Amino acid sequence: MPFTPSVLVTGSKSGIRKGLLSTYASRPTTAAFAAIRGGLDSGAVRALTAVEQGSKIVVAKHDASSRTAAVELVGFLKDNHDVSSLDIVIAKACIVKHFGPALKASARTISEHFELNHLAPISPYQGTQ
Repeated sequence: MPFTPSVLVTGSKSGIRKGLLSTYASRPTTAAFAAIRGGLDSGAVRALTAVEQGSKIVVAKHDASSRTAAVELVGFLKDNHDVSSLDIVIAKACIVKHFGPALKASARTISEHFELNHLAPISPYQGTQ
C-alpha cells in the first residue's frame, strides 16, 4: 500500500511536534516518521497515539547534535522502509544550557546553542538531497 503523504517530524516525543506527528498519523494512508533522540528505546515511543487504519508511525533514532545523524536517518528510512522521498519535513532542535545574560555565556556555549538550535534543523533536508 502506498503511503501518501510521508511526513518526517524530528523531536516528536513531546510538545507541539508530537501533536503534529499524531495529527498527520490520524489521516488515512499517511506514513509518519518520528525521529527522536532515544529511538525505539525511548519511553516516549509508547506515548505516541494510535494511528488511522492504513497509516503508520515509524520511530527512528535521530540525535540532532550528531553531524552524521541526518544522513543516517535518511539512510535508515530508505533501507528499512523503502522511503524514496518525503513530502513534509518538520525539523527543529533545541537546547538551553545557559540561562543567564549573553555577556556571561562562554563562546563555546553560544556556539553550541547556535549549531544545534539554528544549523541542525537544516540537516534532515540536506540528508534527503
